[in-house]
Amino acid sequence: MEAKLGIVAGSGGLPRRLVESCRAAGRDVFVLALEGSAEPATVSDVPHAWCRIGAAAAGLALCATTM
Repeated sequence: MEAKLGIVAGSGGLPRRLVESCRAAGRDVFVLALEGSAEPATVSDVPHAWCRIGAAAAGLALCATTM
């Protein structure tokens, strides 16, 4: 089984496409969504956390504990 994939989600459709691709492949994901950029619908049904761009270090530390 593949390791959980961590996704840093900003604006645009790429984060959602990555989540959908992982779901189709049966791969677990954790999304770190950037406040003011990421679309709430992208993370509505996957494990996620929100962080400000200025607090990216804290967000990445959170990812390390959830992975």
